[in-house]
Amino acid sequence: MSEGGSALKRVRISSTVEVLEKEFNDGKGSDENSDQNEFEEVNSNDVFQIAFVCRAGQLGELSSQDPIFRTNPLFTHQIFTDQIIQGYRGLCIEWYLSCTSLRSYLSIKYDAKSDNAVDIRSSLMQFIDQDSLVDSLDDLQNYTATEKALDYLEDCEEIDSFQIDNRRFVVYYEKCLANNELLRMYHRRMQFLMFLNIEGASYITDSDSRWKLFVLMEKTKKNGLQFVGYTTVYSFLTTKWVPASSMSASHSALEHGFLERDRISQVLISPV
Repeated sequence: MSEGGSALKRVRISSTVEVLEKEFNDGKGSDENSDQNEFEEVNSNDVFQIAFVCRAGQLGELSSQDPIFRTNPLFTHQIFTDQIIQGYRGLCIEWYLSCTSLRSYLSIKYDAKSDNAVDIRSSLMQFIDQDSLVDSLDDLQNYTATEKALDYLEDCEEIDSFQIDNRRFVVYYEKCLANNELLRMYHRRMQFLMFLNIEGASYITDSDSRWKLFVLMEKTKKNGLQFVGYTTVYSFLTTKWVPASSMSASHSALEHGFLERDRISQVLISPV
């Protein structure tokens, strides 16, 4: 074969190799883009469920006969920026809350996760009371069956009770939350539920002696007291109102003393 023929053959082989490499790289890039497109942005409210466990049997063999009430949160923008979660496929977040002990269990499931996905557990751990978080649904079932709400409310004053249809409710009151350690522990478990359902909500400093707490419970025959809702009230000082006609020019309102007033801060009623 002549040198010209050999050179032409080498050019053709080289061109064929280049074409094949280009097609391979284009296809690889297309696959990578396709994989990335599978990890779409999702609204955090849509993939987050709150599951209220009112009876231990709801997590056991009778779960199909006594289903758990589930709902989506209204607000998660303080946890996930713009209420968006990125980097997952088939994402499902479930926060199980016992209506008696208010202990909880967090489940995060997904089909696939990208390398740059949002760290969901770390984001949630900034707001969930970690001391009351259990390791499994079995643990939550046991606490729901054995731990009673009254254990945390025994030092509170029962100030009211009423009935709606066939449901009986009781209101407990603590005039100084800071002095009731058991109730402080119980209140910390309530706060995340409030955080998910009141826009712009924030946690209170429960060591401040001016915070008062009202807790609404339902009294059931089989399961004792179950959490329904709560209200926080802040006590503050204000000057007494004194008519101008009764004050001399040399005296100010401050000299007439102060009044203690209460301001409602947060009100939450559980959807159960």
